[in-house]
Amino acid sequence: MVKLLPLEVGPLNPDGTELVVGAILFALVYALMLVPLKRIRQVMVTRQDLIEVAVCCALDRREEARAVREMCERVIAEGRREAALVRRSLAEEGARLMEEARVEGLRERAGIVAAGQQRISAERAAAEAALRSDAEALAVELAGRILGEPVTAVAPR
Repeated sequence: MVKLLPLEVGPLNPDGTELVVGAILFALVYALMLVPLKRIRQVMVTRQDLIEVAVCCALDRREEARAVREMCERVIAEGRREAALVRRSLAEEGARLMEEARVEGLRERAGIVAAGQQRISAERAAAEAALRSDAEALAVELAGRILGEPVTAVAPR
Protein backbone atom coordinates (compact mmCIF):
# COMPACT_ATOMS: atom_id res chain seq x y z
CA MET A 1 0.00 0.00 0.00
CA VAL A 2 1.53 3.28 -1.16
CA LYS A 3 0.84 6.34 0.86
CA LEU A 4 0.47 9.52 -1.13
CA LEU A 5 0.53 11.88 1.79
CA PRO A 6 3.33 11.51 4.35
CA LEU A 7 0.98 12.63 7.10
CA GLU A 8 -1.42 10.47 9.00
CA VAL A 9 -4.91 11.90 8.24
CA GLY A 10 -6.87 8.84 8.99
CA PRO A 11 -9.32 7.45 6.45
CA LEU A 12 -8.82 10.48 4.25
CA ASN A 13 -5.32 9.44 3.27
CA PRO A 14 -5.84 7.85 -0.18
CA ASP A 15 -4.18 4.65 -1.21
CA GLY A 16 -2.22 4.88 -4.50
CA THR A 17 -3.71 1.75 -6.10
CA GLU A 18 -7.24 2.81 -5.25
CA LEU A 19 -6.48 6.22 -6.69
CA VAL A 20 -5.23 4.73 -9.97
CA VAL A 21 -8.20 2.33 -10.21
CA GLY A 22 -10.56 5.23 -9.47
CA ALA A 23 -8.95 7.42 -12.14
CA ILE A 24 -9.15 4.62 -14.74
CA LEU A 25 -12.80 3.91 -13.92
CA PHE A 26 -13.59 7.63 -14.01
CA ALA A 27 -11.95 7.94 -17.46
CA LEU A 28 -13.88 4.88 -18.66
CA VAL A 29 -17.25 6.22 -17.37
CA TYR A 30 -16.40 9.65 -18.78
CA ALA A 31 -15.61 8.12 -22.20
CA LEU A 32 -18.80 6.06 -22.13
CA MET A 33 -20.90 9.09 -21.14
CA LEU A 34 -19.51 11.31 -23.91
CA VAL A 35 -21.78 9.75 -26.56
CA PRO A 36 -25.05 10.06 -24.60
CA LEU A 37 -24.09 13.50 -23.34
CA LYS A 38 -23.38 14.63 -26.90
CA ARG A 39 -26.77 13.26 -28.00
CA ILE A 40 -28.49 14.90 -25.00
CA ARG A 41 -26.80 18.20 -25.86
CA GLN A 42 -28.00 17.90 -29.50
CA VAL A 43 -31.55 17.13 -28.36
CA MET A 44 -31.47 20.10 -25.98
CA VAL A 45 -30.20 22.42 -28.73
CA THR A 46 -32.84 21.12 -31.16
CA ARG A 47 -35.49 21.48 -28.50
CA GLN A 48 -34.36 25.04 -27.73
CA ASP A 49 -34.46 25.90 -31.45
CA LEU A 50 -37.96 24.46 -31.77
CA ILE A 51 -39.11 26.38 -28.71
CA GLU A 52 -37.66 29.60 -30.13
CA VAL A 53 -39.39 28.97 -33.47
CA ALA A 54 -42.67 28.24 -31.67
CA VAL A 55 -42.31 31.39 -29.56
CA CYS A 56 -41.55 33.44 -32.67
CA CYS A 57 -44.53 31.89 -34.46
CA ALA A 58 -46.74 32.55 -31.42
CA LEU A 59 -45.60 36.17 -31.32
CA ASP A 60 -46.40 36.51 -35.03
CA ARG A 61 -49.83 34.97 -34.44
CA ARG A 62 -50.39 37.29 -31.51
CA GLU A 63 -49.47 40.28 -33.67
CA GLU A 64 -51.83 39.07 -36.43
CA ALA A 65 -54.60 38.55 -33.88
CA ARG A 66 -54.00 42.04 -32.47
CA ALA A 67 -54.18 43.51 -35.98
CA VAL A 68 -57.40 41.61 -36.71
CA ARG A 69 -58.83 42.70 -33.37
CA GLU A 70 -57.99 46.34 -34.06
CA MET A 71 -59.57 46.05 -37.50
CA CYS A 72 -62.70 44.50 -35.97
CA GLU A 73 -62.84 47.23 -33.34
CA ARG A 74 -62.57 49.87 -36.09
CA VAL A 75 -65.36 48.17 -38.04
CA ILE A 76 -67.52 47.98 -34.91
CA ALA A 77 -66.83 51.64 -34.10
CA GLU A 78 -67.75 52.62 -37.67
CA GLY A 79 -70.93 50.54 -37.40
CA ARG A 80 -71.81 52.26 -34.14
CA ARG A 81 -71.24 55.68 -35.72
CA GLU A 82 -73.43 54.73 -38.68
CA ALA A 83 -76.12 53.39 -36.34
CA ALA A 84 -76.04 56.65 -34.37
CA LEU A 85 -76.39 58.65 -37.60
CA VAL A 86 -79.28 56.45 -38.73
CA ARG A 87 -80.97 56.78 -35.31
CA ARG A 88 -80.53 60.55 -35.37
CA SER A 89 -81.85 60.89 -38.94
CA LEU A 90 -84.81 58.61 -38.17
CA ALA A 91 -85.58 60.60 -35.01
CA GLU A 92 -85.48 63.83 -37.02
CA GLU A 93 -87.66 62.31 -39.75
CA GLY A 94 -90.09 61.00 -37.11
CA ALA A 95 -90.30 64.44 -35.51
CA ARG A 96 -90.86 66.01 -38.93
CA LEU A 97 -93.61 63.48 -39.77
CA MET A 98 -95.26 64.05 -36.39
CA GLU A 99 -95.20 67.81 -36.97
CA GLU A 100 -96.69 67.35 -40.45
CA ALA A 101 -99.39 65.08 -39.03
CA ARG A 102 -100.13 67.63 -36.28
CA VAL A 103 -100.41 70.46 -38.82
CA GLU A 104 -102.61 68.31 -41.07
CA GLY A 105 -104.78 67.39 -38.05
CA LEU A 106 -105.16 71.04 -37.09
CA ARG A 107 -106.10 71.89 -40.69
CA GLU A 108 -108.67 69.08 -40.81
CA ARG A 109 -110.02 70.09 -37.42
CA ALA A 110 -110.42 73.69 -38.58
CA GLY A 111 -112.23 72.46 -41.71
CA ILE A 112 -114.51 70.19 -39.70
CA VAL A 113 -115.27 72.96 -37.17
CA ALA A 114 -116.03 75.46 -39.99
CA ALA A 115 -118.26 72.94 -41.78
CA GLY A 116 -120.03 72.16 -38.50
CA GLN A 117 -120.58 75.85 -37.76
CA GLN A 118 -121.96 76.42 -41.27
CA ARG A 119 -124.24 73.43 -40.92
CA ILE A 120 -125.43 74.58 -37.49
CA SER A 121 -126.04 78.10 -38.85
CA ALA A 122 -127.98 76.71 -41.81
CA GLU A 123 -130.03 74.38 -39.61
CA ARG A 124 -130.62 77.20 -37.13
CA ALA A 125 -131.83 79.51 -39.93
CA ALA A 126 -134.09 76.76 -41.32
CA ALA A 127 -135.44 75.97 -37.87
CA GLU A 128 -135.92 79.66 -37.15
CA ALA A 129 -137.80 80.18 -40.43
CA ALA A 130 -139.95 77.11 -39.77
CA LEU A 131 -140.65 78.22 -36.22
CA ARG A 132 -141.51 81.82 -37.27
CA SER A 133 -144.20 80.66 -39.64
CA ASP A 134 -145.57 78.23 -37.09
CA ALA A 135 -145.13 80.65 -34.17
CA GLU A 136 -147.80 83.00 -35.48
CA ALA A 137 -150.34 80.21 -35.88
CA LEU A 138 -149.44 78.77 -32.48
CA ALA A 139 -149.73 82.22 -30.86
CA VAL A 140 -153.21 82.72 -32.32
CA GLU A 141 -154.28 79.26 -31.16
CA LEU A 142 -152.84 79.80 -27.68
CA ALA A 143 -154.50 83.19 -27.39
CA GLY A 144 -157.80 81.57 -28.35
CA ARG A 145 -157.40 78.94 -25.65
CA ILE A 146 -156.54 81.52 -23.06
CA LEU A 147 -159.49 83.73 -24.00
CA GLY A 148 -161.78 80.82 -24.52
CA GLU A 149 -162.97 82.04 -27.90
CA PRO A 150 -161.49 81.87 -31.36
CA VAL A 151 -159.06 84.64 -32.22
CA THR A 152 -158.31 85.60 -35.77
CA ALA A 153 -154.86 86.42 -36.94
CA VAL A 154 -153.92 90.03 -36.97
CA ALA A 155 -152.55 91.33 -40.19
CA PRO A 156 -148.92 92.21 -40.04
CA ARG A 157 -148.10 95.89 -40.00
